[in-house]
Amino acid sequence: MTDTQNSQLEVLLIRYGFILLPFLFLFISGCTVEDQSDSSDFDQNRDSEENEGNTSSEEDSQMEPETDRKVIAKNLSAPWEIAKKEDALYISERTGSIVAIQGEEQVRKPVQFDETLAEQPEAGLLGIAFSSEAGTAYAYYSYQQGGANYQRIVTIEETEDSWKETSILLDKIPGGTYHHGGRIEIGPDSKLYITIGDASEPEQAQELDSLSGKILRMNPDGSIPADNPFEESYVYTYGHRNPQGLAWDQNGELYVRKFDAADKTVDLIVSDVGRVRDVLAADGGVYIITNNTDGRGNPGKEDDQLLFIPIPEN
Repeated sequence: MTDTQNSQLEVLLIRYGFILLPFLFLFISGCTVEDQSDSSDFDQNRDSEENEGNTSSEEDSQMEPETDRKVIAKNLSAPWEIAKKEDALYISERTGSIVAIQGEEQVRKPVQFDETLAEQPEAGLLGIAFSSEAGTAYAYYSYQQGGANYQRIVTIEETEDSWKETSILLDKIPGGTYHHGGRIEIGPDSKLYITIGDASEPEQAQELDSLSGKILRMNPDGSIPADNPFEESYVYTYGHRNPQGLAWDQNGELYVRKFDAADKTVDLIVSDVGRVRDVLAADGGVYIITNNTDGRGNPGKEDDQLLFIPIPEN
């Protein structure tokens, strides 16, 4: 598949839910405001989110698809995001490491952050994205300070034995026990897009002076783009509960997936691997990371894993 076909495939996966994550989709063109779920649905939605990806054995036996999937990496620790740079794959682990996979080689390097990683559910080292400059990347991580929970967007650089935080692009993003968002992607306009959860305070998602419940857009140096929809603000869209996957179609339009009320998937690629955290379309198929070791799944002895599933061309 070409890069354009991979991009189109990832948009389809984001838009239609081909992975086992029961969240609704939001189509964004420019700045679209999403309706906030009312408080009576909040706890029910959280229950749905915490049981994402779980299906009964009877359903699995009836729906198991035919695939030629391949295990690319094993024994990942609470993996969060897949990123690809040239011929290498990188997996962020919430426990504070980045795993590089190239061919048969799998190398784990810890990230030396300036703050201690928070240990709440869904917190820790979350999103990563790679710049065009060799050995540098962007990272989104959670920490605690003075009894409060925060998130931070930083640049990191690779050394021989580790990665190291080198600069802060945005700090003191509100955090909580749940709903941290945490995806970082570089858009077709070369801007950084970052998903921020509502930190379990849904009313903050509608407040433009709060970063909670937003998708942010920033320049690679951390400054605010002049063409953002709200003057002197990182906010690109608002009113979100816990936005996650980001993908652009061939026309440059952005699609976002969010953890919200339970939703049925349109098609099924894989059903017997437990929880699934992220998907990346590349190399003529999709890469998928399982998410059974974060405390809410039932990990097998080789979990978590990075899988590759080829998708035949039409």
